[in-house]
Amino acid sequence: MLNNCHLNLIKLYKNSKKLLFLKIIKLKGKGYSMLTYLLDEEISKRSLLKHPFYQSWREGKLTLEALRGYAKEYFQLVKTIPRIVERIIEFSPLSKEKMLLHLKEEKEHIELWLRFAEALGISRKELLNYDGLDEIKETLNRLYHLSLNFYDATALMYSLEAELPKISKIKADSLERFYGMKEKEIKYFRIHEVVDIRHAELWRRILNNSPLKERDLLLKVCKNSLKAQNQILDVIMKTYMR
Repeated sequence: MLNNCHLNLIKLYKNSKKLLFLKIIKLKGKGYSMLTYLLDEEISKRSLLKHPFYQSWREGKLTLEALRGYAKEYFQLVKTIPRIVERIIEFSPLSKEKMLLHLKEEKEHIELWLRFAEALGISRKELLNYDGLDEIKETLNRLYHLSLNFYDATALMYSLEAELPKISKIKADSLERFYGMKEKEIKYFRIHEVVDIRHAELWRRILNNSPLKERDLLLKVCKNSLKAQNQILDVIMKTYMR
């Protein structure tokens, strides 16, 4: 015979299932699926904005040496992004028009990063000839190889770009406020405040239609990507904030 405790647990379970169902319906109405909802939950939980390096950036506490180190190391990721988008295009069974536009924009962003680095006193020649710390290279190699197929690569890009508009605005505002940088010097970040909203929407639409059997693996790709992104900041902080 069921006691009151058991009955309450059954009622709670039924209510939780009902709430989950209602949440899925609501998410679909906003262009989300349960997968992208879970991905966003993971991105929020492991947000780069919680990292001490970005918190110091937000507060204007980074030294010029730390910013220069970041510019050199993060440039390795900036160069890797077009390669990941190329993987998506290679694997894609869908129309590639928007993806090709995305690839074009990512390649153009390399020039904008060079201008940002120049504003910090790093010459183009120095940056183009620099290939990163060993730990950074190893982390980026792991990150790149998360893109084993079309949906893996898409989940990887989503994990890289979903939070970037917010991050970019905070970076740009801080560079302007605390370091006196001009708009043309922080254009890389201002552009990412806007374009990555569109980019994330593209990846989200694709992921909403991903095979159900792939979804646990895609969530794992996202988690590993966020772990790698945080590790990049760990290495930069350890090396350049002594």
